[in-house]
Amino acid sequence: MMRRAAAFLLALLVAATLPAQGGGGKGGNRPAAGAPEAPAGAPAKGGEAGKAKDTPPPPPADPEVVKAALKEFQATWTKASLPQKVAAIEKLAAVGGEDVAATLAAKLTDNDPTVRGAIAQALGRLQQPKTVTPLGAALQREIAIKEPALPTVQALCTALGAIGDSKAVGPLTEGVFAGNDEAENFNAIVEARLNAVGQIKDKASVDALIDLFGKVPSAGGGRSATGGRGGRSAGNARVQRLVTNPLRKLTRQNHEDADAWRGWWKDARAKFVFP
Repeated sequence: MMRRAAAFLLALLVAATLPAQGGGGKGGNRPAAGAPEAPAGAPAKGGEAGKAKDTPPPPPADPEVVKAALKEFQATWTKASLPQKVAAIEKLAAVGGEDVAATLAAKLTDNDPTVRGAIAQALGRLQQPKTVTPLGAALQREIAIKEPALPTVQALCTALGAIGDSKAVGPLTEGVFAGNDEAENFNAIVEARLNAVGQIKDKASVDALIDLFGKVPSAGGGRSATGGRGGRSAGNARVQRLVTNPLRKLTRQNHEDADAWRGWWKDARAKFVFP
């Protein structure tokens, strides 16, 4: 019962910042293991990452206010219940500043995925570049779990996209198609990760997305036309769209296939300016 309540709480938190998901098919719209269906009328999870970027981070508070807030947060954390932890995260994040962000980032190793997701959402609002490394590490840990909590993965991706630092491109794309593409939530996780890359206006984002064309899984497995291991042909057009959608968002270009994207980027990269 507690696990279901925790998953439901995190789903509501993530739904507040994520618009409707465009993916479908196997694993595309399923909730995380143990999580209930979203309530009627709630926004679907897993779509375009980075909506937190629309809200500017809170201005830094007076140093004494920060000091008092951090002291209160640390003193009550260990014995706090799940709802109390989520409330404490929100309260501390409202103070703002680097020290607050660093303190929250240090809690990304918490055992509860709801807590990890709430922290990720707070860090997405704070938009402190120094938290990209712990957020990226947390994302890699999350997706290494046998049954990752989808709302937590989405919250981590959203935070990385909202911060918009090029250092996030690596953890967002590393091994993005690894594992079983028939598994629960596989496509939704891929979508969350690549849409976050689509929020990062850096040439490294375009480089990484175009490189992924040779690794898109085919519908029946196998190898790609480019020979990439586990990557496979253009057979899974829907998954390939998970790569092209953020590319289009980043570049305002619309090319028919991987070769056309590669050719365009080879010619345009040196002088390209993001719209």
